Amino acid sequence: MTERDIPKVINISLEYPELAWSETLFLKEIHNPNSISIVTEHENQIIAYLCARVVIDECHLQNLGVSQYYRGKGIGTALMGELINRLAPFNASRIFLELRKSNDAALRLYKKMGFQIVAIRKQYYCNPTEEGILMLKTIHEDIYCITSDTTPDAGMRP
Repeated sequence: MTERDIPKVINISLEYPELAWSETLFLKEIHNPNSISIVTEHENQIIAYLCARVVIDECHLQNLGVSQYYRGKGIGTALMGELINRLAPFNASRIFLELRKSNDAALRLYKKMGFQIVAIRKQYYCNPTEEGILMLKTIHEDIYCITSDTTPDAGMRP
């Protein structure tokens, strides 16, 4: 992800109003050396993004969004696979993430990728108030395809 990508990424982020980030947050993320920020493009349009941060030997997934038209087409899986591939230089052994209890699609994705529920956080989210689910994946040597079968020319880039 680059600075010029941020307006397009914010547009996708706004499709998730309860999780939308500001321009300042995205700028801080892309300039942090312990951050991994990825965009996915299809036909020269940004269709998804991911932001994660590495702290010591742990990765914390902070934000992932897929444009509405491209949801359910494997883009989230591809982004998570690319994240795992990019963690090797950091020697990260685990990925943590939180999600809203009501986010069924994300919960299915993360369970499919081997994440385990490790805690429920009462009243973790606001607007609306909702429980958060804390999930963990231990990284071994997972290898995922970085493109989607249904969107063959989608590509990842920093």
